[in-house]
Amino acid sequence: MEAALPDRRWFITFGPGHRRTDPITVTHNGWVEVLAPTELEARQLVISELGRKWSSIYDEEDFEQDRRYYAQGCLAVLTKNGFEGLNARRATRTA
Repeated sequence: MEAALPDRRWFITFGPGHRRTDPITVTHNGWVEVLAPTELEARQLVISELGRKWSSIYDEEDFEQDRRYYAQGCLAVLTKNGFEGLNARRATRTA
């Protein structure tokens, strides 16, 4: 059996037309951090929770260059268990 890959940090950003308040409040001035082993798994998590209404996905190295453009900072953290902390309305996904 293959060992599971460790989670990496991915960053999802939003455009001006992507404002929403459910299940979390997002604007184009912040990002959602996603913890997932691969970009594909990060995308799948985001689509399952937020649909396709978001702008870009970055890995940690690429995002460091652009982080300063997002004044609101991290809006929430998304894991395989759902949203955690910050402005998330629900802490974890129910089974």
